[in-house]
Amino acid sequence: MRVIVVSNQWPSLGRPQNGIFVVEQVESLRKEGVSLDVFTFRGRKNPLNYLRARIQFRGILAKKKYDIVHVQFGQSGFPVLPSPVPVVVTFYGSDLVGLVGSNGHYRPDSFILNYGSYFLAKSAKEIIVVAENLRKYLPKRPGIHVIPQGIDTQLFRPIPQKTARDKLNLPPDKKFILFPANPQNPVKRYSLAQRAVEQIKKDTNADILSLINVPHEKVPLFMNACDALLLTSRHEGSPTVIKEALSCNLPVVSVDVGDVRKWIQSIDGCVLTKDDSPESIAAGLKEVLRFNRRTKGRELASEFDLKKTARRIIRVYEKVL
Repeated sequence: MRVIVVSNQWPSLGRPQNGIFVVEQVESLRKEGVSLDVFTFRGRKNPLNYLRARIQFRGILAKKKYDIVHVQFGQSGFPVLPSPVPVVVTFYGSDLVGLVGSNGHYRPDSFILNYGSYFLAKSAKEIIVVAENLRKYLPKRPGIHVIPQGIDTQLFRPIPQKTARDKLNLPPDKKFILFPANPQNPVKRYSLAQRAVEQIKKDTNADILSLINVPHEKVPLFMNACDALLLTSRHEGSPTVIKEALSCNLPVVSVDVGDVRKWIQSIDGCVLTKDDSPESIAAGLKEVLRFNRRTKGRELASEFDLKKTARRIIRVYEKVL
């Protein structure tokens, strides 16, 4: 089985977290015996970049035979279609729901991506979505599989909070809320997280830590050093940060987005807020900080281990062959 993955998201020196979950998926598939190459490009909202990517990709297909093209994200389909090789596509969320602008609202040009994703979904042999709620954005057709993103449960594991804080030079007597994204990403709504934490700061001595250009291998230190993870996104598919937090036994406070409810609703010490107002989020944070201990989220680790995810993806590949 020869597969080529096409992705417009891949880590770089300036953006070490960009598409890291695609890298992990690729490596996990290789470990399961899949012969797999990767073609990456950056669109940067420039049609010429997509045209160049299309020419480059056609050159690759002319030189080497593949059984499957696995397109990661709807926008990565533009250089691929029409394809002489069967296509499997994975949709992650924004490629179906829309892109959020700096004003916090969906961008008017989102319809281009949404239409392109819809066309890609009609053309692909098999479709993977990372959460059940994304199915409604797709054409009604067979061959749609829900496979949540997996994580590296060996990297994301519990370690003593004191050990993690010592390595990060964080004080032991302060409460830290982890905002697991770049504050500049509008879909993550950092300002909403700020307003919520501001409401509890006086009573809890809590502050926000953000993941800005943090190497992936250091993220578990932050998760083990903090007292809670806060997710305030406008939309999500299957956010890996939730599963990574659970794998580290880190309490989670989240708005009801993507498949978060599925993972945290049965875990003591995790809160799904009743709405996305700062007041509701602040109440959730207070509840978690009063809980004042780690969760047992790691008991779910086998459900989102990379090996399990890889084997499910391989079964999708086998349907194509």
